Amino acid sequence: MPTPYIVKFVSSESKRGKTTVASKIVSLLTSRGYRVSVIKHCKSGVDLEEKDTKKYFESGAEIVVASAPGTAVVYVNQHVDLLENALNYAKTPIVVVEGFKESKLGEAVLIVKGEEEIEELTAKTSNVVAVVTHSKLEKSLKIPVFTIGEESKLADYLETRLISFILNQTSLLNCQTCGYPTCRDLVSAYLRGKAEWCPVASIVEVKVNNEPITLNPFVKSIIKNTIKGMLRSLKGVPETIMEIEISFKEK
Repeated sequence: MPTPYIVKFVSSESKRGKTTVASKIVSLLTSRGYRVSVIKHCKSGVDLEEKDTKKYFESGAEIVVASAPGTAVVYVNQHVDLLENALNYAKTPIVVVEGFKESKLGEAVLIVKGEEEIEELTAKTSNVVAVVTHSKLEKSLKIPVFTIGEESKLADYLETRLISFILNQTSLLNCQTCGYPTCRDLVSAYLRGKAEWCPVASIVEVKVNNEPITLNPFVKSIIKNTIKGMLRSLKGVPETIMEIEISFKEK
């Protein structure tokens, strides 16, 4: 599977509008059909409101799932507060993050009240691709600047970036092995949960007598899908298969 597109909304202080802007971006992207997860950094902790869930959690269970009609909440014990770990629970191609400004993962959108906060944030935050301000800036920047209320324009900008990010992880061959006319068409469907990932983007390597064999996209797809199909009929094989290693020798 491809690396998800991660966009972080960060600010130097609270009450700058991170949640407001980020939630509007989520609403706009989901209204366009995209599958989006959200990770919110809660530095002060998370309250376990449901009493029985809290009992199981405090009993030492590693993972507790609170399942209800339409909603499920996953609680993970002994969780290390890093964005890398939180991403393990986000299973969508787009992940919107509030906070984690010092993490180097993903791209960042700064939410600032004034120009003085930009320099402070850029010293801590990498991969800044846009700024959202409460009022227009006097100084021009090399990256796009949006004001509060221009979330639709920001969503358009991020949409272009996320499509490019995911597209560059395909084979870029337009080989049609996936059944779509172009890689871009496949990405559009994949981002909306209507298609599996590029069948030839996977790393499929074959060596015979320790000599690598050149494989065309069609053969790569046949090998991958055949082996995965056979393995799924066996007990103990995980639902998500990320890597397979097979070796045999003729006696």
